Amino acid sequence: MLFRSASSTGDNVLLAKCFEEMIASEFMPAADKLKYAETMAGVFFNEKKYPESLVWTKRALEYNADSTLMQDLLARNYYLLDDFASVILEVKKQIDADIAAKKVPTIDRLRILHGAYAKTKNSEGVTAMLELLVTYHPTREYWADLLYRLPSKPGFSDRLRLDWYRLLYKSGNMEDDTQYMEMAEIALLAGLPLEAKDVLENGFKAGFLGKGKNAAKHKPLLDKATKQAADDAKSLDAGETAARASKTGLGMVNMGYNFVIHGQVERGIGLIEAGIAKGGLKAPEEAKLHLGMAYLVAGNRAKAEDVLKTVAGNDGAPELARYWLLYKQEAKQ
Repeated sequence: MLFRSASSTGDNVLLAKCFEEMIASEFMPAADKLKYAETMAGVFFNEKKYPESLVWTKRALEYNADSTLMQDLLARNYYLLDDFASVILEVKKQIDADIAAKKVPTIDRLRILHGAYAKTKNSEGVTAMLELLVTYHPTREYWADLLYRLPSKPGFSDRLRLDWYRLLYKSGNMEDDTQYMEMAEIALLAGLPLEAKDVLENGFKAGFLGKGKNAAKHKPLLDKATKQAADDAKSLDAGETAARASKTGLGMVNMGYNFVIHGQVERGIGLIEAGIAKGGLKAPEEAKLHLGMAYLVAGNRAKAEDVLKTVAGNDGAPELARYWLLYKQEAKQ
């Protein structure tokens, strides 16, 4: 009778007391106890009475620890009570269990853990969650959030800025004409004029180039890249001969990736591998990064994984290697 009265009048405090007494009864089936506990957890949550909701959520989990509904409600209660340490503890456990069971972690779980790491200023945790987000729920925005963190990482080498731009470009996250111009200029300095030409042409097609305060610089830069690309195409054989004659493998690695850009992928892979074997490289991890990227272009993912998973260091190369493996298709817009 009290239960019916509380239910009809919206007296949730009395309703909770009734449920407590009913749940305490030895005659009530376990399934009903779970149902009543879940009900009160939801009622108090909707009323924004998070401490009370938390109590009932924990009680429901005692009856069914595998309830994803209550697991997620537990995390939300902790988050709204500013108990971010508990959010991290509980949700990380849930996500780890999902991954171990080969289940896709829900976007809500990943986002709430990302938020908890952000609230506690845990930069490594935020990055780890963004990596999981682009793995399981990729979007252009998540890729942007992940990629823009890398250049500010302590120790990141400007030598890898072109590789960073390549992922930014691939994921559709170039933001303005200055980025297109900088990427093209770096590619030209690296002896990769065809890449510079392709980037600039796409910048014009996308509407970033050909207008604005820097418009007068756009066409001349494209003309320069176009001329150099044409000249480069005529001297590929001579470039390989000179690279092979060098005392170190650096020229072979660089020339090999140029072949990849020109569409001669297998020839380029062979030259990069020969350059790495020859040695004398100042940045051997960067060479492995480019070899792995070349294997991805060739469609040989197994070999790409073998190479990219070995890239080490603290200059940003391991992150870029990992991100190329995570980037499997065009990110959703």
